[in-house]
Amino acid sequence: MTYVRTYELTYYGRCNEGKRLNTTLAKSELYPVARWDMDIDSKNYGMREVTDDTTIYYIDFDGVEKCLSFSYRSDQRKAYSELKSAFPEAEISKFVEETVKTYEDECPLRGDYLIDGSDERHSLMGVPVHNMSDAVTLKVKLVLGYHDVKLTFITTWETDKVARKPAIEKNCVDLPLAKMGKIQAIVENALVSLDYKYEEPVIDCHFDAISESRSECTPDIIQRVRDERKKYDEEE
Repeated sequence: MTYVRTYELTYYGRCNEGKRLNTTLAKSELYPVARWDMDIDSKNYGMREVTDDTTIYYIDFDGVEKCLSFSYRSDQRKAYSELKSAFPEAEISKFVEETVKTYEDECPLRGDYLIDGSDERHSLMGVPVHNMSDAVTLKVKLVLGYHDVKLTFITTWETDKVARKPAIEKNCVDLPLAKMGKIQAIVENALVSLDYKYEEPVIDCHFDAISESRSECTPDIIQRVRDERKKYDEEE
């Protein structure tokens, strides 16, 4: 039997600061990662060197340098041929100019998954997850949408038998609680530092028994996550 608890927070308001968010989260050792990343690579966070190669195709016409410019060689060739036909006595030549520009820029948001790098109990093989125990994993996703930001925690408990409610809550609520509170606090503090303004997030929380049924989270479970998130700030 597989029990899955989904806890999703929706912050309404668009966030266009993916690069800065990537850097800010990494400073707190909360790393955005892509689905098939094999490890947490420092080169994917903070500043990086970017190289832009630009190629421009020019035509000099009758003493006028760089009279015409093109982005594609085919366009240059066509114009050159037409000019030679129209002005057979004119001095017409063509050439290529390549430029390389190097500058510093922040790395883009690496991926939709979040991993707490301060805790070695995680796996990046396939879908990135935190290993809360031998049977319980916590998957965390952060998605910057067009109108909102979604932070989703998915706790999965694999067991060989049908479990009672206390056991389900122990594994799907109690076990990942501290980790969820910490991650939520780091994400919200990072958003605030980037001047992202939002109201209290809308919370969707529910349990699924795979191939069986779904039950909604009780208000006290939602409140416990809120309390854990506040506790992390107080400890900081």
